[in-house]
Amino acid sequence: DVTQQAQLEGATFVNCELVGADFRCAGLRRVAFCQSQMADTNWNGTVCWMLAFSQCDLNRSHWAAVSMEKSMFSSCRLAQSQWQEAQLLRSAFAACEWSGSNWQDAQLQQVTLNEAELQDVQLGGMRANTSLFIKANLSGQRLADASLVRCTFQGTDFSGANLSRADLTECNCGEARFIDTVMTGLTALRCQFVKAQFERVNLDNARLEGAVLLKASLKEVSLRNAGLVKTVWDHSQHQQVRLTYADLRFARFAHAHGQDMDFQNCQLDRASFHMAVWERSDFSGANTGAAQGTNEALAAAEK
Repeated sequence: DVTQQAQLEGATFVNCELVGADFRCAGLRRVAFCQSQMADTNWNGTVCWMLAFSQCDLNRSHWAAVSMEKSMFSSCRLAQSQWQEAQLLRSAFAACEWSGSNWQDAQLQQVTLNEAELQDVQLGGMRANTSLFIKANLSGQRLADASLVRCTFQGTDFSGANLSRADLTECNCGEARFIDTVMTGLTALRCQFVKAQFERVNLDNARLEGAVLLKASLKEVSLRNAGLVKTVWDHSQHQQVRLTYADLRFARFAHAHGQDMDFQNCQLDRASFHMAVWERSDFSGANTGAAQGTNEALAAAEK
């Protein structure tokens, strides 16, 4: 193959026919590809720096164990591409097609995926740190035990996904959707769930200490035995939320509203309730003695 052992630093390819090309031994620094046919190309194990792909056909391309830094993919077709054990650093993918791709055991560091449809991509074992998933579709994904620390999932759809025992520590999940999502044993310490939507979600035994659920919406959510110390629930809406045996010490509920809530046997030491309204809610057995700003429901539970 003419691309093997070639030094391509600084090269630009426009409207090129490169189907099936083998880049494994090529020098790949500051190379640009634009509107080129590159299906079935092989990049396995390559070291890439500052590559740029725009409107390229990269379907069925192979990127296993690639080491890529500061690269950009824009409006590219990457269906059925293979990224197993790839290591991506400070790279971005915008408006790319991913159907049928494989990202198993890939590692993402400061990677941006904008409007990525990832619902049928294999993500088992993938690890992401300080990466951005903007309006991504992760519905139905199997992300149990995944490490997704300090990532942003702004407007991302997790409907039907399995996030059990996943680690979302210090993530930003603003306006994310969690509908019919399994999140048992989730760790989301100091996570931001601003305006997030939770519906028919199981968060039993989850750890959300320090999480912020500002203006979040929760309906038919189970948080039994969850760690919720120092959580913030300002202006949040709750309906049929089960918090049995949850640890809500130092939690803050300001202008929160709930219906048919179950606070049975909760720890509410030093929890703060300001202008919170709970309708048809059960606080029996809850430790509310040191709660601050108790409302009528709490006052009745204390008697």
